[in-house]
Amino acid sequence: SYLSNRELWDQWFLSGLANRNDRNNTYGVNERLDLRAGLVETLQGREGRPNPRYLGVASADEASQLASRMIRGSGANVVPNRAGIDGLAAHLIVDGMFNVNTTSIPAWKAVLGALRGNESIIRDIGGNESIRANADGVTPVINASAPMDLVAPGTGNVSPNDPAQWAGRRVLDDAEIDRLARAIVRQVRMRGPFLSLSDFVNRRPGGNVELALSGAVQSAIDDPASGINQAYEGRRSVSTRFTRFPAAEEGIQSYGAPGVVKQADILTPIAPILSVRGDTFLIRAYGESVDASGKVLARAWCEATIVRSHDYVDTADAADTVISNPSTLAPLNATNARFGRRMMIQSFRWLKAEEI
Repeated sequence: SYLSNRELWDQWFLSGLANRNDRNNTYGVNERLDLRAGLVETLQGREGRPNPRYLGVASADEASQLASRMIRGSGANVVPNRAGIDGLAAHLIVDGMFNVNTTSIPAWKAVLGALRGNESIIRDIGGNESIRANADGVTPVINASAPMDLVAPGTGNVSPNDPAQWAGRRVLDDAEIDRLARAIVRQVRMRGPFLSLSDFVNRRPGGNVELALSGAVQSAIDDPASGINQAYEGRRSVSTRFTRFPAAEEGIQSYGAPGVVKQADILTPIAPILSVRGDTFLIRAYGESVDASGKVLARAWCEATIVRSHDYVDTADAADTVISNPSTLAPLNATNARFGRRMMIQSFRWLKAEEI
């Protein structure tokens, strides 16, 4: 899992784009679009994108040109070429990117509770799926498969014979979201700053057993102070002590059951917006005017919001130029190898003294 996480979180980009010509493969969209048409709509930032968090930054003409360059074939045989595989991400921005290095508890609560009040997909004994509303004020936990219409408890002493934990679903109330957010912040302070997403997701092999056992989110879930899986803590497995890392054998016996919240359940709905850095910066500056004796005659403060663009400083290099040599940043020209992407002023304002 350590190696898989490193590849999945740091080497892969999943756009969600696919051929939608098949009547059984509409992704909830009524019209049927092939990959080329879907790419054009995504690049233009139009409604109906497979992942609404990904916003295109191309004009209509640019979108058509990019689609022609990134897609080959026709009809059911439309597939991305190398330029599309390597370059699509350079033409998309993420709406509401979240930096996992933040230590703001309210920020973590907002992200972890983003699905608060949402419905859940459930299935019956025959495997037929339907939509079911959740109780007010709770956040559904997303598992890999649709559960039965049962809500698994998170507190109390749950009997091993209780079917809800094996086939049901979990929901978290506001108090649980608050405790989980606080536990994650404790882990961020202990382990950060994270240099990559896999660094955040993975455990830390080494001499510190606490850090080597699990990643930041799983460790926060297992933190007694969060109490997320308190109902199942009474049934724990015991290490055989025959392995070199016996702590890895210990834990909740029913780990993997839908009723037990796991790191993957928390990360699944928020994965598309996670990052280890920000692309929007708030910059404040101060200036003063003084006379010959050094007396301050006037002061001024200003504030600007700066956004990192997908374009390079020198647009002679295309935004989707693939860097073939990380040490020299080839084939970027000297300007772009030194300064990187272009920064744009999104907003600017003068500040009053009382705002500082």
